[in-house]
Amino acid sequence: MSINIYRFKISLIEYHAVPANKLHRILDIAGNATFEDLHDLIFTAFDRYDPHLYQFILTREEAKSDHALYDCKERVFDPYSMEEADMMMDEGDIAHNAATFTLDDAKLQEKDFIYYRFDFGDDWMHRLCLEKIYPLEAAAIGDEPYAVIVKKVGESPAQYEDEDDEEDDT
Repeated sequence: MSINIYRFKISLIEYHAVPANKLHRILDIAGNATFEDLHDLIFTAFDRYDPHLYQFILTREEAKSDHALYDCKERVFDPYSMEEADMMMDEGDIAHNAATFTLDDAKLQEKDFIYYRFDFGDDWMHRLCLEKIYPLEAAAIGDEPYAVIVKKVGESPAQYEDEDDEEDDT
């Protein structure tokens, strides 16, 4: 039996934007992995160390403006912020729990875009482009959800801006 593997190219946009050719990550993750697993993989791929709340915005197409992101009707919330999800969403919007909602559940297609917002204070916004979906034999993976950092281009920016200042002072 085979399972779907999703290959994402992830770049930083908005306030922390870096041209994708200078900074991006390529990640492979199994379709049976949860969005919480995807969060953990992105967290590791960008060398983060301080956990914060997050959400995924399922636009499925490239957002050409901030309005397209913030008006999106389907989101996947950090399990710790599910209670606030009702206050953040309008009637008819769809909110999923990242701890239980899987990539296969999202029914993504190749070339779809989703967005990952991490740390609502510093507001790290990531664009994820689903480059391809390919099968992999389940027996080759094992019991844990398959999640691999395939490629890292560019150095990860410091999680907090003042980290760079502290390094310069020493």
